[in-house]
Parts: sequence; C-alpha cells; structure tokens
Amino acid sequence: MDGGPPEGLAVGLLGPLRVSVDGRPVELPAGRVRALLAVLAMSAGRPVSLDRLASAVWGPEPPGDAEANVRTTVRRLRRALGDGWVGVRPGGYALEVDPGQVDALRFGQLLDQSDTTDDRTVRRARLSEALALWRGTPFDGVRSDWLAQAVAAPLQERYLAAMERRADLSLADGVTTGLAAELTELALRFPLRESLWVRLLRTLRLAGRPAEALERYAEVRTRLADELGVDPGPELQGMYLDLHGGGTPALARVVPRQLPPPVRGFVGRHGELKVLDDERPSLMIATVTGTAGIGKTALAVHWAHLVAHEYPTASSTPTCAGSTRPGGRPHPVRCSAGFSTRCACRPSRCRPASRDRRRSSAACSPAPGPSSCSTTPETPTKSARCCPAAPAASPS
Repeated sequence: MDGGPPEGLAVGLLGPLRVSVDGRPVELPAGRVRALLAVLAMSAGRPVSLDRLASAVWGPEPPGDAEANVRTTVRRLRRALGDGWVGVRPGGYALEVDPGQVDALRFGQLLDQSDTTDDRTVRRARLSEALALWRGTPFDGVRSDWLAQAVAAPLQERYLAAMERRADLSLADGVTTGLAAELTELALRFPLRESLWVRLLRTLRLAGRPAEALERYAEVRTRLADELGVDPGPELQGMYLDLHGGGTPALARVVPRQLPPPVRGFVGRHGELKVLDDERPSLMIATVTGTAGIGKTALAVHWAHLVAHEYPTASSTPTCAGSTRPGGRPHPVRCSAGFSTRCACRPSRCRPASRDRRRSSAACSPAPGPSSCSTTPETPTKSARCCPAAPAASPS
C-alpha cells in the first residue's frame, strides 16, 4: 500500500488475547494463528526470522516443513486482520504496527519512563498507567511454550516490581487507602515473594493494624518453613522487629535447659568425674555403665550440671527407658527422639530419622552440649545429640 498500513491495529497480550482494527474487535481462529500474532506483536515493527517463528509457535522441533507451516499460518493471519498488517522483511515477517499499539510493549515503555524521571508525580502516573494495562495472565489462551517461559515470566516480574514501587510511593506519602487489600491479594497469589509481604506488613502497621500485621507475618513464616524449609529473610524479620518496637524476633533461638534437678547430697565418684572432665575437650558422647541401682544416672546428672555453663547451645535429657523398657532394648536413635526437637532445630537442618508407633523423630548434626544419660551392661549405649548452635526456631 502506497500510504503504508492503515491506522488502528491494537493488540492486547496482558491477559486474554485481544485484537482490534480501527476500534472493531477481530476474532482470530484458535490455535497457531494466535501464537503467531503474539510472537510478531512482541517484536512489533521489527522482523522476526522464519526459524524463530517456527520454534516459538510449534516448539523446538517443528513438524514437517517449518517454513511452509509459517507461510500458511501467515496467510490465515492476514485474512483475519486484513491487508497491510503483516509485512515481508528480509529473512522473515514483521507486524507493521507501532510498539505502543501492543499493550505488553507499551507496558515496558511506561515503566522505563517511570524509572528515568525524578518527578514523583510523573513516576506515580506512569506506574499507574502501566499497571492499568494489566488484565490478567499474559498470553492467556495462546499456546506457546516459548512465550510462556521466555516472555511471560519476565513480564510478570516487571509487573510485581512495578506494584511494589507504586506501593513504596504511597507509603512514603502516608497513603494506605485500598493498599492493604491490593497487597493482600498479591501476596496470596505469590506467597513466596517476601518483598510483597514486607510491604503488606508496613501498610498494616501504618494503617494502625499491628495485630493483623503480626498474623500475616506468622502466616508467611509458616508457609516459608513448610514449602521451602527456610526462615524469613532479613528484611521480613526486620519488619517483625519493628512491629514489636525492636523486640526479639519470633525466630529467636529458644535455648533448652531441661536437665533433671541437681542430685541433692551427691558425694564421691571423684575418679569418674575426673575422667569425664579430662575427656571433655574432645568429648561428644560419654557412656556410663554399671549394674542397676549403682548410681549411673546420679553421676550423669551431677556432672551435666557441673559443666552446663560451658555449653550455651542447649542442655537436655533424652528419654531412654533403660532396662525397664517393655520389649527389650531401646534403639539409639529412638533414645534421642524428642531430644533434637527440643533443641530449636530449623526445618531445613533437620531430617527424618525414624518413626515408631508413637511419634516421628528427627536427627540433627551433633554439637557439644551436656546431656544426662546412663546405661546398664544389658542394654545398648544410649546417646543424645544436640542441634547446631545457630539455628532459629519459633517458640512453641
């Protein structure tokens, strides 16, 4: 056409595919035609090679004659749109339209303009205009793995980052009207994106709703632990501290101090105590053996109390049942069951160890810490292991 393509083609990709020519909706046939238009639209005004079109529309291994398939689909697209919109370029085809007529490209232009201005009013206006283009999941109803993986994911990230920047501008101005509901909806849709939760907590605090903010913190903390086995990051934990006026975070380590009461009137056993003291620098597990009633437990408890101050990580007593356990000998891992769960294990640092009919147990990496335990010659050695010194856990 001598005058170039007619004015008025608009392509909407930020949601269900939407196409119009001169304001009139255009219904495209389902299938490859839609994918072809979407791929061309993301490079509006620029040529796209036949190889790229084939792989983006049909996958990395297009069936049959890839070039013939592309040309056939281009003809079907031209019939739907009208002449002049899909042009031939060296090595491929191009959608002859200004990038601003494609909402996904216009979205990026507006975000770029927002990033390059120092005027807060203009920045907010550009962000709002860009976000208003978003109608749902990009390329909804368009079948293309390439678009879903290589194009939709970066678009989604830019959308979330833009929402967060706009929220930051509102919070800086003390504006919270409608913001909590907006951020709550986003945080529930993207529950593992901590930066959304940080802004939601900040909004709730500014709106005078600290109790709700604490509930939301507990929600995301639980989800991160259950799904990823990790604790909230520094920024999210910092928000929790702010909500508590700088108090102890919910994930602060709870140090178990669960030794039995000191043995009253303990005397003697100087030789055994000296052996335990001499071996302490390299000691991980000590076994006290002897016949029943000879005072093994009293010795273990007494010595554990003597040295507990040297082990700031934890001190506790596993339930070993001893020779009185019905059914015979206790298993060493079962002996320590429950002990590791009292040592403030972080979910990501514990692993399932065994299961009996009563409960599951967890085994953690050993670290020095006193524990009281004794055994008789008829039963296997009973040992206790304490978790690492640094893990964080929520108080029960």
